[in-house]
Amino acid sequence: SNISKNDLRLLNLAGDASKKSTLNYTHGAVITKKGKKVVEGHNHNRSYSNGMTCCSFHAEIHAVNAGCAPSCVVNVCGAYYDLHRHTKKFKIYIVRNNDFHDHYQDSQPCIHCQEVLRKMNFGKVIYTNNDGTVENLKTKDLHSNHHSIAQRKLDAKTKMGRFLPVR
Repeated sequence: SNISKNDLRLLNLAGDASKKSTLNYTHGAVITKKGKKVVEGHNHNRSYSNGMTCCSFHAEIHAVNAGCAPSCVVNVCGAYYDLHRHTKKFKIYIVRNNDFHDHYQDSQPCIHCQEVLRKMNFGKVIYTNNDGTVENLKTKDLHSNHHSIAQRKLDAKTKMGRFLPVR
């Protein structure tokens, strides 16, 4: 991947944002336009159903929502046509911290976050891998098959016939 010094600086800002998370896996995201930080986010706010963790608010979605007016809070099923001309110039930098390694860990967006970034027409997604390398992809070239831990738990419950609705 072609990573500049400014990309590394912005990844480190996402790393700083991830430190605000109190979850086991701490993720941070920074949205930029023309190489400058617009907004940041981190994963937080777990919700529970029947004693099971249902979901966390992912860093990407937190950053997107923080950067939008309240009227355009992310809903994967919503339309984003009015935002397209602005967001195609945006990049999002995503990292996952791990106290046991000297580099960032895999932070590829899950399939749901990928869908939001595509629908919002983001220009690029820059994220870290487990081996310390960085991916720098056009959003349309991002092909994630990653399901979040909570989604895998939900899928397992569904397969056992105990579907838990997600709100």
